[in-house]
Amino acid sequence: MSLVQNRPCRQWVPAPRLTLAQRWRDVLLSPNTIRTASIAVFFVVWEYYGRRMDPIFMAPPSAIFAAALDLIRSGALEKALIQTLWPFAVGMALTVAVGIALGIVMAQWRTLEYVLDPFVNALYAIPRIALIPLIILWAGLEFAGKVTILVSVAVFPIVVNTYSGIRDVRGAMLEIGRAYGATE
Repeated sequence: MSLVQNRPCRQWVPAPRLTLAQRWRDVLLSPNTIRTASIAVFFVVWEYYGRRMDPIFMAPPSAIFAAALDLIRSGALEKALIQTLWPFAVGMALTVAVGIALGIVMAQWRTLEYVLDPFVNALYAIPRIALIPLIILWAGLEFAGKVTILVSVAVFPIVVNTYSGIRDVRGAMLEIGRAYGATE
């Protein structure tokens, strides 16, 4: 006789059945239901007050949706999207290239770090909103101005994070890399 036969068998016990009221309460008090309801209430209030205000100050969501459909049908939205995405793509490419290059240069060569660090810290500390009027005066509102504004906003976090990432590599990781023949 084996030990397995002497053990009592586990019995299957069904889960208690929830009443309809309990199920409705669980659904109505779930986080997603509450989130959805709060967004719906927000749009209802916006629609209500938007219809009673001057359209110059606030437009209701229904008018915004109708205008969006008109822009899509006429093709104006696609044209505007392309006009916006082209400076954005160029600006982001420049931001990534310049930011990573500056971060690497500052982390690898101490002398260049000492030279560039005061400028990076000073420009990073200046609020972008303060520089935008100057950038508009110097570069205008066309392609070059848009790219310059984007680069001025996004390059410094990339420089700082690249620099920190290279500087904070643990010594053990560098030793392992050297052991496997990695160069600088």
